[in-house]
Amino acid sequence: MIVYQSTKLGFLKDASNCIEDIVRGKVKEKLNIDIKVGSSEYNSWKNSLGDAMYKVMQSDRIPDDSGVAIEYSIPRAKNRIDFIITGEDEEGKEKVVIVELKQWTDIQKTDKDGVVLTRFKSGPSEEPHPSYQAWSYSSLLYGFNATVYEEKIGLEPCAYLHNHIDEDVILSPFYEEYLQKAPAFCKGDKEKLQDFIAKFVKHGDKKNTLYRI
Repeated sequence: MIVYQSTKLGFLKDASNCIEDIVRGKVKEKLNIDIKVGSSEYNSWKNSLGDAMYKVMQSDRIPDDSGVAIEYSIPRAKNRIDFIITGEDEEGKEKVVIVELKQWTDIQKTDKDGVVLTRFKSGPSEEPHPSYQAWSYSSLLYGFNATVYEEKIGLEPCAYLHNHIDEDVILSPFYEEYLQKAPAFCKGDKEKLQDFIAKFVKHGDKKNTLYRI
């Protein structure tokens, strides 16, 4: 299930007009229940979508008719992908860019494979490294989405920690295995993330990739 879907142009319009309210309304509509969205999730939509990704998607190198999906639920899993951009590369191959969004600021390394320590209001918590998380989502899609697997749609995962200034934590060589599979971008890396998206999405979503997956 996709909570929100549009084009790049449609997203930019919505992002400049309280995207957090639009997504909240879509959550209630899609789930068909009167669900109460918590303030933390609501604020994450406001900050990550209405600010961070709004600025990223304001690039002429990303096609206006590329597809955009928010809160995509992976089939047969409880996981939800924060942000997806769909389109075609320069050879016309279908591409899906997966973006794992994090508002984290206080992050520390651990000695555990693919695990970092971050801090929430409730206290410190060990969490999957965002690159590991983004890569795991692409692996789940390959495993459980027949269209992705059978039609060999290219998945390109990455992570965007738009509040975090990295000091050899997220980008530490200790996590290199996962950074190779899904690069991580931090505060100040907006143009690098734009480069990453534009590298794979050269043309718009002409084959309705977003709808088909």
